[in-house]
Amino acid sequence: MSHAVFFMRMMDSKRFACLCVVLVAIHNSVYCCDENVRLLDNLEFRSSDVPLNFMDKSRTVNDVSLSSRWYSATLYGWQYLMADSTNKPSFLGCSTYWPIYLKEKHVPLNDLGEDPTDVIACVLSALDALGLCKTKYNIQIRKCNDEIQYKLKSTTWLSGFCFEKHKLLNRTNTVSSPRKC
Repeated sequence: MSHAVFFMRMMDSKRFACLCVVLVAIHNSVYCCDENVRLLDNLEFRSSDVPLNFMDKSRTVNDVSLSSRWYSATLYGWQYLMADSTNKPSFLGCSTYWPIYLKEKHVPLNDLGEDPTDVIACVLSALDALGLCKTKYNIQIRKCNDEIQYKLKSTTWLSGFCFEKHKLLNRTNTVSSPRKC
């Protein structure tokens, strides 16, 4: 039987429709996992409400050795979003000397998909009062199923990306960890 005849018979069958649905479901569930996403550490200390604790160095956020890769910002079932221009951290906030936040408002979650969106993150400085972003990082954001992920990179010494608790994810497992592929 030729490939054309086989294909025509498959198109008429219900099995072909089921196969297509299964393939689409498999594609959608593994596409974002192909890069070994890691859990971003110290999320509970990365909030702008958490000041740098000079007495407890174990709580200091320092992203100088962060690998350039995709990170999940979830903890105990909660999705965290990167702080932005609408909720700038204060100096010594986010348990770091130099907090990093998104220059603009966070991309609306409904506008995010599996294709990465490019954004600029700024290191908080005295120049922020003038609307300047002297030290900046080009990062990416995407949505993988119901999870927001960030492609982050190494930063300057004693600086760190700031995140705020956003919403409880619809998951049966409350212990947070990125999907394993």
